[in-house]
Parts: sequence; C-alpha cells; structure tokens
Amino acid sequence: MRGIGDSELTERLWRQGTDALSEAELLELLFGERAPGCRSELEALHLGGLKALFELDPHALASLPGMGPRRAGRLLAAVELGRRSLRLT
Repeated sequence: MRGIGDSELTERLWRQGTDALSEAELLELLFGERAPGCRSELEALHLGGLKALFELDPHALASLPGMGPRRAGRLLAAVELGRRSLRLT
C-alpha cells in the first residue's frame, strides 16, 4: 500500500467515485486505520483477489495475521450487504 491516509482515500472516493479506488484501498477504508504491519488482506488480494478472501471460512479469515475477529466481522458484514443489495435489483 502506498501509505495514503484515510482522509485522502475518502476525498478521492467522493471526488472520483468508488471505481477510482483499488480493492486494497477500499479495504483500507472499510477497516479504518490499518494496524501497524497488517498486510494480511492485501496479501490475500495478491494470492487470489477478493474472491479468495471472501471464500475463506470465517474462522480462517479471522486467523489471518492482523485480521482478527473484529475486522473479519466487518468484512463479512460488508460482503453480506453487497449480496443482499444484488438481490434487490
């Protein structure tokens, strides 16, 4: 990650839209401030993309270094909101 601050990502999101942000940047916004040395979600993106990250068992997701149950819960909630929104259309 380039080290862009949360406020800069938020500004870009509002100015250019969500398509202007990478998957890693969207995850950084979702999680808020990244814990020092937390690269697990970014590594998972490189290993198989978002699909690979989302296909992990919730316990396996939470056990990734730097993820933990709170971040895994946020990610799972965001994924479920996306799934439900697709059912509405």
